[in-house]
Amino acid sequence: MAMKLVIGLLLAPAIFLGLLLSADYAIVDVREGGPDGMHIIVPVPLSLVRLALNFAPAEAKYVQVPEIAEYAEYMPYAEHIIEVLREASDGVLVSVQERDQTVLVEKVGDTVEIHVNDGDEVVDVTVPLDAVLDILRAYDGEGFDTRDLIRAVGRAHGNIVHVRNGDQEVKVYVW
Repeated sequence: MAMKLVIGLLLAPAIFLGLLLSADYAIVDVREGGPDGMHIIVPVPLSLVRLALNFAPAEAKYVQVPEIAEYAEYMPYAEHIIEVLREASDGVLVSVQERDQTVLVEKVGDTVEIHVNDGDEVVDVTVPLDAVLDILRAYDGEGFDTRDLIRAVGRAHGNIVHVRNGDQEVKVYVW
């Protein structure tokens, strides 16, 4: 009996560690510039976030965005646009160049990539089309269940956001 208890106590952490290692992670990577700049990397296991939501207060389980409601009549069109984009060939959707500023929006595979270069600041965002579709469908007229938003983030893989401003940099990616 004692041996079974010891084995059970040893297996529980091993199983928990296995779950953490096999989970999707959102990684936030922040670098401050300069000789004294800090470099902070925060791995966030999405399965742990989902589990923690069970114990979170009610206001953390729902994100209110009532401003979207005035555009609710356009939601079916937005869903249709995403469906059409998924089937479309890869290519540039929008390109704007003005002095030292450029904006490029292109479809690459199952994502839309947005590249903004404003001289000192460069912003790259990759938006998975499936995640956008999930978010559109999750809107209930007033907001979103936080679990739905986390599930949408979990659909993404690779670089999601990359911002560089001078020698400061922030990256968010999921793997």
